[in-house]
Amino acid sequence: MGRRVFFYLSRLFVKSLLAVNLFFFVFVFWIEFFEFQRRQSSLAPFSFWQSLGFLSLKIPFVLQQLFPFLIFFTALSLFWRLNKGNEILILRNFGLSVWSLTVPFLAMAGLFGTLNLFVIQPASLFLLQAHKKQERAHGNPFVLDGTTAPKIEGEALWHKQKVPGYHLIYRLQYAHGSADAMDGVSVFVFDDAYGFRTGYKAERGKVREGRLLLENVWKLSAGAGPTYHRSLPFPFKLTAQEFFQKAPAPTEVAFWELSWWIECMEKLGMSAYRYRLEQQRLLSMTFWFMGMVLLASAFGASVQRKGGAVWLLSLGLAGSLLLYFIRDVTYALAGARYLPMLFAVWSVCLLTFLVALVLLFFREEKVGT
Repeated sequence: MGRRVFFYLSRLFVKSLLAVNLFFFVFVFWIEFFEFQRRQSSLAPFSFWQSLGFLSLKIPFVLQQLFPFLIFFTALSLFWRLNKGNEILILRNFGLSVWSLTVPFLAMAGLFGTLNLFVIQPASLFLLQAHKKQERAHGNPFVLDGTTAPKIEGEALWHKQKVPGYHLIYRLQYAHGSADAMDGVSVFVFDDAYGFRTGYKAERGKVREGRLLLENVWKLSAGAGPTYHRSLPFPFKLTAQEFFQKAPAPTEVAFWELSWWIECMEKLGMSAYRYRLEQQRLLSMTFWFMGMVLLASAFGASVQRKGGAVWLLSLGLAGSLLLYFIRDVTYALAGARYLPMLFAVWSVCLLTFLVALVLLFFREEKVGT
């Protein structure tokens, strides 16, 4: 395949993918907008433009869950367009096979899958957290909510703990292995009415017998100036296991942070199964994108303009939805540990490739004869 043909087909795929994502963005937005208007009475009033910005923060996370189907729909619609304009027929007459025509789409799907892993998925989670923060701010007089799940923001890990009469906010810069030794520890103590009581900013922290021992620490109390202590025991009980026992849901952790959570939880003797499952799911999705493109080429690249075209394209859409449904079922069974992790996560991806290859071999052999 010539370079010009490769870049031409790649450019068409990228444009079509952007157009499909924009269409579904608007479609999902209006669904969310009407649902938001229905329950807006429980929140502070929003103007139209505030609602637009507020809901736009959530849509990327929703679209990110639909990417496999959107990739398939993009490739299928593009093959149909090329067939309708006789471009595939012209390229085939120049000696290009279906395999050669599919290569640019596969390359773009793989590139998009990599971009999804390292940019889109973390960015969609960041926007989703901003969405939830705005919702709490408009629906709750206190920005601090009742969650106790640790959260990673920037380079630090934040954690909230509720003890009788107090709310504790921890900021941890780095944990060594088992998290018994920590660097850059800050603790803020609030009363039940979220009034500031005491703050601690330490260079290091160590967990000893259920107590947090702070080293090289500055203590700031309400109504008093800061005081320096070389070593200061923290008055509230905290264990490393307690710090991580209410970790965030795996679907709310960025891909590059999953390894950190897995390592910390396993060193603490806690199960990291759900995080490993989510990590494998995100990895398999990149290859599933390519499988969906290959499946779309099996249904769309050889469609003839006369007879059976609509039926074949409809069959392809139904098949992709069935595979999407099977993927969700196997993932749920793996989450309940009824299926092995690798089998549940990768089986649908392999099934997509096998079905696409069988169909392509069959159609190419049929065309050749």
